[in-house]
Amino acid sequence: MFAVGAEDDGLAALQTCTRLDPRCTDAWILFGIRAARRGWIDVPIEMFQRACDLEPERVEAHLLLGQALLGADRIEDAASAFEQALTLQPGETQALAGLARICLRKGAPDAARELLVEAVFGPRPASQVATAWGVACRAVGEAAAAIGPLERALSATRDRWARVQILHELGECAMAAGDPQRAVDAHHAANRARGLSFDVDALHAETDERIGAFQGPPAEVAQWSGPRPLLIVGLPRSGTTLVERILCGHPRVRTAGELPTLSQLDGVRRKEPEHYTVQRAAEQYAKLLGLGDVVVDKCPDNAAHLGLVSQYGSGARAIWVVRDPVDTLWSCYRQPFSDGLPWATRLDWLVEVWRDRMRLLSHWRQAKPIPLRVVRYEALVTDPESEIRAMLDFAGLTFHPDCLTPHKTRGEVATASALQVRRPLHAGHVGRSKPAEPWLEELVALRR
Repeated sequence: MFAVGAEDDGLAALQTCTRLDPRCTDAWILFGIRAARRGWIDVPIEMFQRACDLEPERVEAHLLLGQALLGADRIEDAASAFEQALTLQPGETQALAGLARICLRKGAPDAARELLVEAVFGPRPASQVATAWGVACRAVGEAAAAIGPLERALSATRDRWARVQILHELGECAMAAGDPQRAVDAHHAANRARGLSFDVDALHAETDERIGAFQGPPAEVAQWSGPRPLLIVGLPRSGTTLVERILCGHPRVRTAGELPTLSQLDGVRRKEPEHYTVQRAAEQYAKLLGLGDVVVDKCPDNAAHLGLVSQYGSGARAIWVVRDPVDTLWSCYRQPFSDGLPWATRLDWLVEVWRDRMRLLSHWRQAKPIPLRVVRYEALVTDPESEIRAMLDFAGLTFHPDCLTPHKTRGEVATASALQVRRPLHAGHVGRSKPAEPWLEELVALRR
């Protein structure tokens, strides 16, 4: 089923398999792998943990568990899983790569390189070893030293996903070593290797429907019995994770992460209207937000659902983070995202998504379904205190000094921004696309 693109059917079949034979370790592992490819966070961890419980001597299960935990920013749990894999199989290269990435998260690139140095200079370095080596070399200003091992790892594997990750890291190292054309070529090759499809017409049709359906204040409003939602929306790589960390420094705020709930409810509203009621939808959303005073929902797709959430009577507010289009989209293009973001693999698709989001933003500003504040990333990182004070005031929160130090905010970061938000606020990522811009004319045109 997966081979012919029937992803949902394949996942349903695996779910049936695990229910009929709950001791089938292979089914749990495959379920976890496919769930991870969809960009899910908690489900893969649960699947791989079950596999470890069923076969505690199976190295593969511990490696996959470690990778899933690391993706969820559960650093210490991930380290335990990788160390267990090394106990079972000393010298296991994927476990070493995982521990090296943990060192990088903790700001210890030299320790990461020490873990990897023996494995990376073999004739056929494993892909995860080579990519972790690349990140570590970039962290100490020696990106050129990673290019050879990355090229050897690329020639040694035919695995599609491994090649994608190697090529993206090769692009990062080439850029850091001062060769932007080689960097752009590597990222192009990585995204071509993914072979993903994306329906631009369907995107525009969905946006047209939402704009048509939500032209102003809602005609029907539910009775709400939950915390006040604070939506943080914007494209991936625009600064939404940073804003989430800033707000979660406030003692009245907690985060629910990136909930898919509003997208799921909107799907029912559009495709199965006979099963959709505003009150039932509001109750489902309140339940998934959980307890608290102000709860952040940072799912980027919620940019499309400000009209929907206005029906729930929750007092929701939205912060829309906007960053320079070239910086944002070039950053998306360079990421080995899950298959759930196919539009990030072609420049023309990125342009269409940007234009679509800006069309939505313009509509919500006019329709005003819920209070909306636009935060400019560049202003936030160059004048943080005044921008943070304004954000807190918009959210109905008094100023709290911990919001000025988001790198100290506790909590998981399960996005591609996990490393960046561990650093103090800085403007170093403003204009990062500039060296590549001669090869990004489609994106640069969006500034006009």
